[in-house]
Amino acid sequence: MNRGKVSKTIHKCHKNLSPVLIEKALDIFFETIQTALIEKRRVEIRRFGIFSLCHRPARNARNPGTGETILVKERTYVHFKMGKQLQIKLNQTEHPRQEKPH
Repeated sequence: MNRGKVSKTIHKCHKNLSPVLIEKALDIFFETIQTALIEKRRVEIRRFGIFSLCHRPARNARNPGTGETILVKERTYVHFKMGKQLQIKLNQTEHPRQEKPH
């Protein structure tokens, strides 16, 4: 599901909300999460999950084609841990239609 589908689904369930207002709310929601992560803060959304930052240190790797040793730079990435309620819902229901990964 992409952002547009999320917006349409919210509008379908809440016809009193304009699509413009829904888009603005989604902008604020995602910007808030991004800002918190950029500030190295953990984001916890109850009954959904936790977004946190993890660090991978720099390391040496080998190019499999040439055998050359290269340095892979250190990097920070976002880790998501699903909440208990989401995990329960995912494991208790049948999923009649699963979308194909792109």
